[in-house]
Amino acid sequence: MAQFLLGRAVENGLLGKGDMRRAQYSYREAIRKLPDLATRGDVLAQYFSGKAYEEGLGVATNKVKAFYWYKKAADQGYSKAQTDVGFAYRNGDLGVHTDTVESISWFRKAALNGDSLAQFELKKLGKLW
Repeated sequence: MAQFLLGRAVENGLLGKGDMRRAQYSYREAIRKLPDLATRGDVLAQYFSGKAYEEGLGVATNKVKAFYWYKKAADQGYSKAQTDVGFAYRNGDLGVHTDTVESISWFRKAALNGDSLAQFELKKLGKLW
């Protein structure tokens, strides 16, 4: 996981000038370790696997795999993943069809777990959590 976060830091210029080539190296190293952790139920490994597949960080972009890993982490109560699942259903993205009811359900779960972005989305929709 640290390797993935290092890639994010390098990409975003938090360790000097942003360098996507060096960041991709860190992502590739991280993605070699994430699947084992993710399949053993590590919620952060699941979430970062979803991020890697969604954004093509160290792996080829694969929206269906991204959703699979986000959903695994969301089912364990990880609020950021719950929010991402909510967005997937709201936008009909990551290989799922648009489903407003399902989207609101996931935003509510994330909001109850303290996710401010999910809370904001519910407020925009005029929903309470």
